Amino acid sequence: MSSADYQAIVKAYTNKKGEISYELLNKALIQAARSNPYVAELVARSASEAEIRGHVVKANFEAVTGNRAISQAEVNAILELLDAVSPRASLSSTWKSHITARIRLRRSSTAGSRTTSPRSTGSSPRSRATT
Repeated sequence: MSSADYQAIVKAYTNKKGEISYELLNKALIQAARSNPYVAELVARSASEAEIRGHVVKANFEAVTGNRAISQAEVNAILELLDAVSPRASLSSTWKSHITARIRLRRSSTAGSRTTSPRSTGSSPRSRATT
């Protein structure tokens, strides 16, 4: 990763006081998780939180830098460098809660649609046998 990429990331998440802001980063990650269609696919196939988080952080850093070839190792290195400059209390406590809630919601809506769908359409063997 080039220093220009790192500078772009630092600039994107620096607050008005000139400090690295994990609040800004968390907000960006939550918004990216909500709007990224691949995240919905990851949730639908029951991907782990770590896999989803890794994808969102990587995609976000790629968007900020314009560099589509950032590796996961480079993403991890950037996060370590950001920590060295301004230690984070918890990079993703807020956004992890958001992802966890989204996974639970998706799983519950999928499970709910499986149990109610055949009855509502009248296509279950039991409903056909009684009609």
